[in-house]
Amino acid sequence: MKAKNNKPLFAGIGLFPTHKGRQWYPTSGFKEVALIYGAAQRSYRQTIKVFNHSRRQEVGGTPLNTRCDVSQAEGLKVLDFLTRKAGSLFKEQGFNPQGLPEADCTVVKQIPDAAYLEQEKLQPALTAVCEDMVKKGLSVEGIEKVQNILFANKAYEKAGQCVYVHSDDVGVKEQKQHRDKKWGAKEPAVNQKEVTKDKRPTVQNTVARIEHTGKGFTLTGRNVSEILTFVLAFLLNNALLRLNIKVCTDGQRCLQDAIVSFFSWHRHLPLLLDWFHLVKKFKEDLSLACKGREIRNRHLK
Repeated sequence: MKAKNNKPLFAGIGLFPTHKGRQWYPTSGFKEVALIYGAAQRSYRQTIKVFNHSRRQEVGGTPLNTRCDVSQAEGLKVLDFLTRKAGSLFKEQGFNPQGLPEADCTVVKQIPDAAYLEQEKLQPALTAVCEDMVKKGLSVEGIEKVQNILFANKAYEKAGQCVYVHSDDVGVKEQKQHRDKKWGAKEPAVNQKEVTKDKRPTVQNTVARIEHTGKGFTLTGRNVSEILTFVLAFLLNNALLRLNIKVCTDGQRCLQDAIVSFFSWHRHLPLLLDWFHLVKKFKEDLSLACKGREIRNRHLK
């Protein structure tokens, strides 16, 4: 290929952009096989083993470091796209870059009140629960009092009008180049304080799962503020912000405070503890309220 001045034109940089060390030019099927059906499903070692086996390159195939570098580069591209997409959605819907509504934002003003179940639909399930409570020895007066409180407070919302957002922190440790073979039980050290365990670098990610009417989507980010920005952009893009938002989380106080602070402008956005921490909270409150081991254990049953 020649330019207008009849000099040879080198177009290799356009076809093959410059890469840094340990970066290869992947083939057209590398992303599909190694990323989508590989690292997203299995560990790096399992992925590279299956990948090289499928290409009959068990010896001299794609190394593990290359697989890690490609995954990291693709992940940064995805995060960059999500950040730019969230920024454009915020600008269109009347939010500032931090996710706070502006004065002319109409989406927040259109958030309706929560849609609750009618008493007729709730009565059969509530009757079954009350009968079970009577069998366990609870007084009829107490059950009727709780039943009246539930009807007055309207605690049960329509499932079709609810969007559940599950958020939690996930820690990923650095994988070793080679696994240590266990040749048997090691002799215990005389002084346990002198034994120090090598700590591998850990990457903390925040994961959010959004579910509505049997469908779900998973988002991941580098920190809590970033994942909350992605969640808000997803809700805006799919017109889900007008529904009842339920955020399910664990007992981590900093995560709960970040969620409440980020969605402080929302009219009604409750936090729901997961079942493990909910039972733990009940046990802690019962242990403080009930004096005596027999009374406390009877309530726990």
